[in-house]
Amino acid sequence: MAPETFRSRTGVTVIPVVFAVAAVAYGIYVGYLFVVAGEGDRPPASILSLPDGALIVSEDVSCGSGGCATQLHLMPPAGMTPEELADAIGATPQLRIPGTILDPRTASVMAWPKGTTLVLALGYFSQDYVP
Repeated sequence: MAPETFRSRTGVTVIPVVFAVAAVAYGIYVGYLFVVAGEGDRPPASILSLPDGALIVSEDVSCGSGGCATQLHLMPPAGMTPEELADAIGATPQLRIPGTILDPRTASVMAWPKGTTLVLALGYFSQDYVP
């Protein structure tokens, strides 16, 4: 009976320790993500849900004192204006995309028309748009 009791105690002791280690590791990981976000990290274009027919014409990186952002130039689908594409994406005037368990940072998407294309700026540290 002693070995069974030992296993029971070990299982009870090991499970909380594993959860505590996992929680600390996750906290360090999330802290690292926020530090890296201020050092040039930027959201990928894949976080956006684009309407069918919308094409990414170009993707650039722009950096300034507020961090870096991914800039996308989108060509709207046939029959849609850049303004309508911004509305369809939900980026009028600003879209906030909540993070996931793997990347809990909220991404900000700003949009503005430029000729026949729509320019989107995706960043982690954009301020809320105030008209």
